[in-house]
Amino acid sequence: ADTDQPIQTIANGATLNLASLPTRNLNIRANTSPATVGSVKFILSGTQSRTQTQSGAPYALFSESDGNYSAWTPTLGTYNLEGTPYTSSGATGTAGIKLAITFTVTNQTTSNAAPIANAGPDKSITLPTASVQLNGSGTDSNGSIAGYSWTQVSGPGTAVFSSKTVAAPTVSSLVAGTYVFGLTVKDNAGASSASDRVTVQVNSSTSNGQQVVSFTLINADTDQEIKTIAPNATLNLANLPTKNLNIRVNTYPERVGSVVSIVSGARSTKSTQGGRPYSVFGDDGGNYLSWVPALGTYTLKATPYTASGGTGTAGTSLTINFTVVNQTTMLATSTLSTEMFASEESELLADPDDSNEAATTQETVIQESDFAETMAVYPNPATSKLQIEASELTNSAVTIRMFNQTGMVVLTKTVDTDGNGLNYVLDISELISGRYILEVSSKDATPVRTHIMVE
Repeated sequence: ADTDQPIQTIANGATLNLASLPTRNLNIRANTSPATVGSVKFILSGTQSRTQTQSGAPYALFSESDGNYSAWTPTLGTYNLEGTPYTSSGATGTAGIKLAITFTVTNQTTSNAAPIANAGPDKSITLPTASVQLNGSGTDSNGSIAGYSWTQVSGPGTAVFSSKTVAAPTVSSLVAGTYVFGLTVKDNAGASSASDRVTVQVNSSTSNGQQVVSFTLINADTDQEIKTIAPNATLNLANLPTKNLNIRVNTYPERVGSVVSIVSGARSTKSTQGGRPYSVFGDDGGNYLSWVPALGTYTLKATPYTASGGTGTAGTSLTINFTVVNQTTMLATSTLSTEMFASEESELLADPDDSNEAATTQETVIQESDFAETMAVYPNPATSKLQIEASELTNSAVTIRMFNQTGMVVLTKTVDTDGNGLNYVLDISELISGRYILEVSSKDATPVRTHIMVE
C-alpha cells in the first residue's frame, strides 16, 4: 500500500511471511471477470475480521481512494477470505461465483527446515490378497506437512494406487514378488523431504497360483491401452479417445489355461478366452473387437483356469464395479478470477520494482500463433478441471487435444464457439497425475501448445 503496486498473487493455502515482503503496509485486491462488475463483497475472518463492499474498481478489501490503497498491517495468524461479485452496486443484484481462500501470515526470519518423510513399516501379504494399505506420515520441525507424493520404485508388476497424494493409500493389483514404494512430503513453506521407502512382500498363494490381477481398458480402434480400470471407477466417454472399447483381463502368471469373464449390469455378457490377450468382448489375434458401452453401472468378474474352455482348476478371481457416463461441463460466464489467469486466487499489492518479478505466469506457450498472446489456461497445475479461454479464436469449430509424455493423444474435444471466442472447461478428472501438452487449434489458426501439470 506504500506504492500501490502488486507484490504477488495469493494462492489458496499460501503463507505470507512479513519478513520477506517489501513492506508491512498491505492491502488485498480482488480480480474479476469481466474486469468491471457492479460491486464486490469481501468477508474476512480468522485472526482479524472485516466485511467490506466495493462498488468500483479496484476492488480493495481495506478500501482505497482513486487507486490509492489504504494500509493494512496484518496480525500474525490464519485468515479466511471470501469475495463475491454482484451485478449492481452495494452488493445488490445477481451474485456471481464466490471465491474463497485461506492464508497464513507469519514473520519468520530463520531459514525453513526440510520436512522428514516416513513411508511406514514394511508389509507382507499372501495371495490371493492382492492389495495392502501403506501407512506413511511426515514431520516438520518448523511448520506443517502440506502434501504427500508416492511413487513405485520397483516391483514385478505395476501397482495401482488409490491415490498418490495421501498419507495412507491402498496399492492393489499386486502379484507375487517384492515391491518397493517411495514417499516424499512437502511442508507449508514448499520444502520437500528426501524419499523414504517401504517394502511390500507379496507371497505366492498355496493354491494353483493363478489369479486375475487387474483389468485394462483398451482402445479397439488402435488396440492400445487407455488405462487400468480401478475398483468403482467412472469411465467418462466424453474424455476417452474413442467410444469403441474393449477390456483386457490381466493374469498372474501372464499365460493361464483360460479366463472366463462375466459382465452384468447395464449390459450382460459372458465370454471364455483360451489365449492371450484375454479380452472380455473378444479379439481376433490381438485385434480387439469393438464394444460401445451403454451408460450405466457394471459388475465385471473374471476367473482364471488351468485348462482351456474354463475347465481344470479355478484360480483366484477378481471382481470390480464401474460406471460409464458421458458428461461434458461448461463454465458459468460470471466468475471471480485472478489477473494472471494462472489459478483462482486473489492478489497482494506493494513495490513496483518487484512487480515484474512477481507477475510470472504459469502458462507456457511453446508454439506461437495469432491467438497465442490472448489465450489463457488455468489453473496449472490442475486436478480435475481446466479453464481454456481465447477471445480471438472465433472460428466455430475448435479442437482441444491432450498428449501424454509419449506423444499419445489421451483426450480430444471439439468445441463450437458460435463465433464468440473460446471459453470452455475441460474435464481432466480421468487423467492420471503427470505432465501433458495441451493443444488448441482451428482451421484458420496455427495450433497453440502449452505444458500442463495434472496432480
